[in-house]
Amino acid sequence: MNLSSTINRAALLQFEELQMEGAPDILVEIIDSFLNTSPERLELIAKSIEEHDFKAAANKAHAMKSGAKVLGGDEVERLCQEIENLRDSQDLEKLKKIFACLQESYQIMSKELREIKNERVAKK
Repeated sequence: MNLSSTINRAALLQFEELQMEGAPDILVEIIDSFLNTSPERLELIAKSIEEHDFKAAANKAHAMKSGAKVLGGDEVERLCQEIENLRDSQDLEKLKKIFACLQESYQIMSKELREIKNERVAKK
């Protein structure tokens, strides 16, 4: 897994088309929302795993997957999908391994998103 870059920056171009002149930066707002909600979602996934609740872990991963997809977080999106795919499984070790990868990938993604946000804020 290549974690040197987790953001598909081409996916972010859609926000340039949606940005209205004089309005708050829509990409910055979406980044803020994702960064504010994701830590809690990760905690809830971890709690679900501790409780061996595969369905709850899948549901929480699904919610996180959507935000990652919008922001071009392809690796986070893929790992969330893998957790969803384990919904009907009882393979706890595999779930734990995928979750560990998700946490690592999210940390890199969140760092990149903060850098993108800071660049955009500095340009204003």
